[in-house]
Amino acid sequence: MTSDFVARSRQFQDALTEALGNGAKTDADAGILASLAQLLTRTRTVAGNHTHVIEALDALDSIAASSDVGAALSEAAALFESPQLFRDTLYLARCLDRDAASTLDMMNARGYVAGAVVPVATYPDLASSQVSWLDTATFARLWQESSGLASMLESADLWRREYVPVYQVAHTAYNEAVATIIQDVDAQQTQVELLENLNRLRKLGPPLMELELIKFHELEQSFACPANAEHLAEALQSDPICAECGFRLGDISPTSDAQRVIHAIERGLGMQQLRLAQRVVPRLVANPSRRAGDNLDRFIQAVQGDDTAELARVLDEGFLGFIDDLLDAPEPRVNLIERLSREHPELTTDNLESAVESFRRIAADEVARGGGRVRIGVEEEPE
Repeated sequence: MTSDFVARSRQFQDALTEALGNGAKTDADAGILASLAQLLTRTRTVAGNHTHVIEALDALDSIAASSDVGAALSEAAALFESPQLFRDTLYLARCLDRDAASTLDMMNARGYVAGAVVPVATYPDLASSQVSWLDTATFARLWQESSGLASMLESADLWRREYVPVYQVAHTAYNEAVATIIQDVDAQQTQVELLENLNRLRKLGPPLMELELIKFHELEQSFACPANAEHLAEALQSDPICAECGFRLGDISPTSDAQRVIHAIERGLGMQQLRLAQRVVPRLVANPSRRAGDNLDRFIQAVQGDDTAELARVLDEGFLGFIDDLLDAPEPRVNLIERLSREHPELTTDNLESAVESFRRIAADEVARGGGRVRIGVEEEPE
């Protein structure tokens, strides 16, 4: 680990002395930091408002302000990913000082090519040519071969002409998928509102699919890119990423997430409807309340008929409150023994099998009337 650190520090020192010492790799001293500071003072006046250039000069300013060369190299190692990037940024400053216009043209070209996201697994040739150009079209090379600028810019333009149509196709496919998601989400609004209303009935059971409902509302924020093909093609001449939607090659539309969320919401709604059928409908059938009004029959028919649209219309605030109060009351119990005793007042060895069959029939009948579930026992007498 120590030897790696020393080797890396030496590489940063070599980059500093090479870039600012006219190619002579002499030992760095405090004078080189003063030279860097003077260089940065001159380049500030020609950098203009180019964001990436200003960021690079700010980083070099922080290094130049160090107390000594050792501190400067530590600062460089903290600010730059590699000695090579540090070296090329130093050459950027020197190129700016010599020919600002050409350097800014080169910076724009590098910014475009480097700013494009090209997944190598999906676009191997395009990604390979991108890396190759960035590796060769450096400011160190521009400093040493200023006559090679035209060739480097032409190569960047050729790469851009390959990249733009690939990006346009992927951008269109992505946004078509997003448009479909938006339609699917809009179609689920009634079901989502119904599930959220039923989740408020805590006495009906624990709320269902809460995380999926959160994700659904996140999907509601999705939007298809408003940029048309003509405007996008024009914008891609100067920016490798659509400014309207920020799409990058390799971005995957949330189609799978949307399908998973929609299916989960449908399952959750089905489970809540089953709870209604088992816990609410039997109580209403056994003890119809005038308070429910005309909605009572509509509610029962909607639950039993699995009609979510009608159920959503019935479940206004008043009816939700009615169900909440209904669930507050003790759940009625079915006295199966009492019903059995009406058919078989006494059990003997002769009628035992018949009584068992009667009990099975009575129990099945009560479970069916209860929507698949009943509580058995004797009702407690009020105190």
